[in-house]
Amino acid sequence: MYIKDHLALQGNAAMEDRIGFGPDYLFVIDGASGLDKVHLTDEASDAAWLAIRIGEFLEMNLPYPSFELSDLMKAIAQALRQEYDNLSFSYQVAADYPSAGLAIVRRRYNQLEYFGLGDCTAVFRLTDGTFDLQREEALAALDQTAISEMVRQAEEHHCTVLEARPYIQDVLVENRNLRNKEGGYWIFDPTGIGIPHCRYFSRPINEVASVTLMTDGFAQLADTFTEADGFEDLHQRCLKEGLAPLADRLFALQEEDDQCNRYPRFKMRDDTCAVTAIITE
Repeated sequence: MYIKDHLALQGNAAMEDRIGFGPDYLFVIDGASGLDKVHLTDEASDAAWLAIRIGEFLEMNLPYPSFELSDLMKAIAQALRQEYDNLSFSYQVAADYPSAGLAIVRRRYNQLEYFGLGDCTAVFRLTDGTFDLQREEALAALDQTAISEMVRQAEEHHCTVLEARPYIQDVLVENRNLRNKEGGYWIFDPTGIGIPHCRYFSRPINEVASVTLMTDGFAQLADTFTEADGFEDLHQRCLKEGLAPLADRLFALQEEDDQCNRYPRFKMRDDTCAVTAIITE
């Protein structure tokens, strides 16, 4: 694989996204910002800690094709659960652990593998000219419900959409409590509960031409601001224009709507990460 471009920009007080890549792999990680005051690690947030540690484990192990991706993720979850439990004197329940979305692509022998959990998007351009879009739909629907309530609260309280964010805290907590549950959404956390429900495929390497992986901050170009005409168009523009100019355009749009009134969202700007690769045989 040839890594054509990569981008990792901080959007909040703590950088909770991470990217990684090598000759035979690439990945993006999006730590889920905490909704409570739990902070056990030495990093800026526990979500940042989780993203960093997942990335370190992936970079150490993805170059070795003997590992099945699901087995590797289970081993990572087990190790991180032990690390996190050692930071607290109290017994941890599933809801107490930080969580993260992730998308991993690996070349393994003559196959291209994809593993996804949570709200990281993967766009594959196939050699026959078609596209394969892989993204989390259930969590996106929950987020949209919360954003709609945020807009309603803004109207009721005669404030900006961003100022209405505290009024939907209970909705956000309720949605977060649906993680890794039937009827909710599946994501990575140190319990490993979500791993069996990952999005996964393995394709012959000669069937895939290129891929872009992105966290939800970069995905706003297609699903929030509609700067791109869908994710297929966004992928093509990533290849043609490069990631930095697209991020500059995104940041300009965000700053023009800094109170989130025109394009409702949870925060003015999110961490913004993407990696684009050309697949070679």
